[in-house]
Amino acid sequence: MDKRNPSMLKSLGAFIEYDGAVGILIEGKIRASMKGKLYDGAVAFTADSLIACSCSCKAGSEGKERITCVHTIVKLYMLYMFLIDCFLDHMVHELSAEWSQQKEDALDGGRREKMKIALRTIVSAAGLDEKLVGIDESKLKSATGILSAFTVGTEQRKLAPTPPDPLKLGPFRTLKSEIKSQVAAAAEIVEMAEEKKRKGAQDAARAAAGYVHPSASESARQPDGGSNSTSNCPAEEPENIQLNQLKIYLSWCQ
Repeated sequence: MDKRNPSMLKSLGAFIEYDGAVGILIEGKIRASMKGKLYDGAVAFTADSLIACSCSCKAGSEGKERITCVHTIVKLYMLYMFLIDCFLDHMVHELSAEWSQQKEDALDGGRREKMKIALRTIVSAAGLDEKLVGIDESKLKSATGILSAFTVGTEQRKLAPTPPDPLKLGPFRTLKSEIKSQVAAAAEIVEMAEEKKRKGAQDAARAAAGYVHPSASESARQPDGGSNSTSNCPAEEPENIQLNQLKIYLSWCQ
């Protein structure tokens, strides 16, 4: 398969029903072999049969023609690789983060068994059976046990840590009190900065009126003929930018 083929994420897909069975329809572009052009193709299939296909290449089928060109098989292979490399693995990871024994206990016996079978099928289809090797079989008799064993056994989970169990996060008032502490700290910083600006404005007003603080008299002297050059539009200081960000944060919290 040409590695330059458009990603499966750029294809259109839909679930369909055919003769009482669930199928998949995929439509997208396939790169022509040894050429730079792209063919438009589509394929519909179920778990055990190819229903229909079409392709804009010279050998492809149109209408009611029963022709399967090489580009049709590429679509199926791309879906297979997408499921193994991306979708199934991530789906098991996310499910393991959201699933809990309480959710499994809420299912009736039939649905619980179907859930367990589906999980074993997904893990097997993703080529991750080795993650369950060496695990006590008694721990794999439930969906929760399978997900727990999978999460512990895989190295890839280290790249995306499992979110904490909502039941272990504590009451909401704890989180609310932490937010209040952050808001109070931000408000204190803003108040100190505003007080500093007020004192600076007072000193400037006194200087304009001819009053100079004794401690600043020596440092304020300039050589004859010398002058300090100031810009009419000074750049905003980093501390002022941070102060404005804190003010915005406080306005959101109100």
